[in-house]
Amino acid sequence: MIYESRTLGESPFDFDISWPFPEGQRKLLEAAVTKIKIESASQIDKFEESFNEEIAQHGYMWDKKDKSTCSLWRPDFRMSVDFYNAKEKIAVEIEKTEVKRIIHDVLKLVNGSLTFVPKVRYGVIIHPHTYKRTSGKESVFASRVVSEVSFYFRRLIGNTLLNDVLFIVYNF
Repeated sequence: MIYESRTLGESPFDFDISWPFPEGQRKLLEAAVTKIKIESASQIDKFEESFNEEIAQHGYMWDKKDKSTCSLWRPDFRMSVDFYNAKEKIAVEIEKTEVKRIIHDVLKLVNGSLTFVPKVRYGVIIHPHTYKRTSGKESVFASRVVSEVSFYFRRLIGNTLLNDVLFIVYNF
């Protein structure tokens, strides 16, 4: 799978980041994405399963197999992240379809950093470069992510315990 990645401290975001995303974890996650063998959007449901196979041995839990670990808030909130590494305090969200969910994904990461004992220090959002709508029309996704994250979160991130977010943009 083809990908590109950037953190909030890198272009085009250029946030003022004091604690950048850990380089070793970044390389591990990027390598996992490159090993996923998906050739079209119709196979996207296999993405999480394949990703889990690549990162499980590195301390990442998958919400499909360990819901309680991936639930970062009180159980009655019924929210969880797709993958979570408790030792590294890294939460991973995989977005396969709607651009509007990216804002929700970042809010999940921010909320995880605001818990009584912060559970999230670093976030990862993996999303497509383009996505196909139910109408069949393809939409550019990556540029909207950059503009919306910059608009909504530039000032907020500095006031949380969320250190940095890695965005991995995939393409077939």
